[in-house]
Parts: sequence; structure tokens; C-alpha cells
Amino acid sequence: MRGRLGEEDWRAKKIALCVGLLLITSQAWATTNRYSLLYLRPSMGEGDFVTTLGTQNLHSLEWQLYTQGDYIHKPLQLTLKNKVIGSIVDHLLVQHIGGAFAPTSWWQIEASVPIVYLNKWTPPTVPLGSSSNQMDIGDVFIRNRFTFLDRNDHAVGISFNPFVTLPTKHQDHFVGDPKITGGGLIAIDRRLGKRAAVGFNVGADIRERVLLFGLDTSSRLLLGGGVSGFLTHLWDIRLDIYSATPLTNFYKEKESSPTELLLASSVRLGETGLKAQAGGGLALVRAAGAPLFRTTLGLSYTGYRKMKKSPPPPPPPPPPLLQEGWIEPIPLTKSTVYFDYNHTELSRETIQDLNRLIGTLHEKNYDFIIVSGHTDNRGSQGYNLELSRQRAEKVTRYLEENGILKDKVMVQGYGSTQPAGDNETEEGRRLNRRVDIQVAYPASPMPPVPTPPSPTSPTPPAP
Repeated sequence: MRGRLGEEDWRAKKIALCVGLLLITSQAWATTNRYSLLYLRPSMGEGDFVTTLGTQNLHSLEWQLYTQGDYIHKPLQLTLKNKVIGSIVDHLLVQHIGGAFAPTSWWQIEASVPIVYLNKWTPPTVPLGSSSNQMDIGDVFIRNRFTFLDRNDHAVGISFNPFVTLPTKHQDHFVGDPKITGGGLIAIDRRLGKRAAVGFNVGADIRERVLLFGLDTSSRLLLGGGVSGFLTHLWDIRLDIYSATPLTNFYKEKESSPTELLLASSVRLGETGLKAQAGGGLALVRAAGAPLFRTTLGLSYTGYRKMKKSPPPPPPPPPPLLQEGWIEPIPLTKSTVYFDYNHTELSRETIQDLNRLIGTLHEKNYDFIIVSGHTDNRGSQGYNLELSRQRAEKVTRYLEENGILKDKVMVQGYGSTQPAGDNETEEGRRLNRRVDIQVAYPASPMPPVPTPPSPTSPTPPAP
């Protein structure tokens, strides 16, 4: 597992890389009357939530292309004594275009840019109601994700997500900031069995001081949380809450603390790599950027580097099958359990199958057990080898927790080198995401063999 391969060294390198990127995003304190309303960015990769960040990265060397369309209704209005007296920005129609790439299994890089097709806004220097439309390009957004704890190996997952925005000089229309902004988020998530996951984010963004229509704000505390329910292995429902408030004025002014609730559903289109997501949200606290409501529609495609097909390596020699006192090889019986894509969790069906096998093992005498993990061919060879070992070790731990002797179990991981099905089909890949459990039972003892007479010995006389 990762811990056995120098986990402390890896974490030290991750921390150094995180600090360096965060320092790059730092900037001098200044004042501006320009402000970007596009503060919610798509969460790319293998996330379980709408905008809340998690810890699940793409596979090593996997990449993803992403597009999401947002309609945002009345994100910026003028208020006086908590009453709306006019609207500055009525409608925004935005398309986020971006992509992500995972250099390793613990590091993911993503970048996106928003294209604003509709910006129905009223310049502050003209009377309210004299709106105009403006097509813009928002700030370039770059984010890294460094996963320090993988939730598949620990009780929770933890990642650090530094980000930076680069201005494109369209800040006069409330879709960009005049200078570089940056910050970071700590993400914590946990899988709740097979059917749900929860996540929480806390962090900050560092930006200029903003004086906007009486709104005085600067760097902000960022908070987020999400829960998702997996209806099937292809379809889920997600509920998120997002909030931001000035670091120097925690939630003391409603106008500077936007808070939104978002609901969405995503579906994977089989094993094609395509995933679609649709949803919407509404403001719980109206503030600059928090609209009356928003709708979203997104589509992503995840690709991976296909490995060249090669003949599988010969399996390691099994324990001796012909032992002293036995006349035939030890008979092996095989059981197989299956896993969801990129997961090591034991499903309800898998646990039921293992319980039946454990009952049989307690009733019969067995000599040893070989537990072999396998994957399909998506992802890098090194990642799949590690994933197959983790699956085999997960099954082994369950066997040991239920009374199977540890010293009688052998654990092996083969990655994608020994497919049971065709990796070009969805059903074949499902058959390859498996763990094989081979049980060796004793054979019949060897019957006694008479010693042949010596050729030089005289034949004894008949009685």
C-alpha cells in the first residue's frame, strides 16, 4: 500500500509543493470597485458533490474535459434597509470550459475559463432600468488538489486545494477581478457504506479590498458542505451548501455573506467515459453574487491512457501441491467477488458471498487460501497493480475478522494482467474488477505401497 512505499516522504513533497503554489497566489493589499460574481466553479474529476470539493482524484495519467452551462438570475441588486431598490445585473448566461489531469494518483490539476454569452447589466453611471447586454470572458481559474489521506485506506479522506484566478481584463462588467486572486481549501470527505458520501470544505480566498455600492469587503472565509446518495453505480443525487464571509467581519453584514443551496443529479453514460449533470440552486442569504436562483447543466468526458496489450506474465508458483504422504495434487476450489469501478469497498452482495464461503471454511478442513486481486485495463499499470492489491487485502481482512487464520492466507495483486473478460466491453470490464479466492482442501492420503523383493534374495519356500 502507499504507506509501505514511503508515505512520509511523499507527504513531505506534497506539503512543499502546496506551500509553493500558495505563495505564488499571494498579493499586496489594495482597494477596488470591481468584483467578479462568478465565484462558483465546477468541481472536476471524480467528485461526489456539486461544488464541494472531495478527495477523489482521477486515476494516474487520466484526463478529463468538462463544460457546464449556468443561468444566473439577478446576482447583483441594490438594497436599502434590506429592501431591493434596483438591479445592477439581471441575467447571466455562462459556459465554463475546462479540463483536468492527474500526474499521479494523489495530485490533480484543473483549469477552466467562463465564457459569458449573456450579461444583462446596468452600468452604475446610468439610470436603473437602462440595461445593456455584454459578451465577456471571465477570469482563468486554476486549481490543484493534493490528497494526503485516501478515504479508501482511512476513516476519512483529506486533501488540500490551492487555487488562483488570472484576470482577462473584463472586470468592468462584474465577471472578473482586476488583479490576481488566490487561496486554498481543505477538503474532508467520507464514504458512508456503499450508498452515500459526505464532505466538508473550509478555506479562504485572498483578494483586494472591495468597495462596491456601499459594500466593504476583502479576503473571505469559504465554507462548504455536501452529501450525495448513490442510487446505482451510475446515478447519484447531490445536495450542497456554499457560503462566504469577510475574514474581518464574520457574518455581521448580510450583504457581504452570500450563501447558496444547490441540488443536482449526475449520471454516467455506461462505460463510455461520459457523465452528465443537471441541477439548480437558490440563495439562502442574498448578497453580491448569490442570485435568486440558478440552473446548471454539465457534461464531462474522462479519458485514460490505454496500455499496450501484452501476454500476461506467468503466475507465481503456488504452494507445493504434492506433499509427502499424498498421491495426487491438492484440489483447489475458486470463489469470485466483484467490485465497482475504482472502488475497494465490499458491497452487500460481496459480503453475503464471503459469509457463505466463511461458513464453509469453518465446517471443512482446509490447508491454505490464495486471494488474488484484479482490475480492468483503465488507468496506468502501476495504479491498477496497487488497486488490485488493495482489493485483495480488503477481502483478506474481512476473512481474518471472521475467524480465518492469517497464516493460511496468501495475498496477490495482478492489476489488469489476467483479464477474465473482454476489456473492450462494459460486461467484460465488470468481470475483470474482481477478487478470486482459491481454497486448497486436503487430498486423500496415499495408500501403503508394498516393498518389492530384492532380486538377489532367495524366494521363500511355499508353506
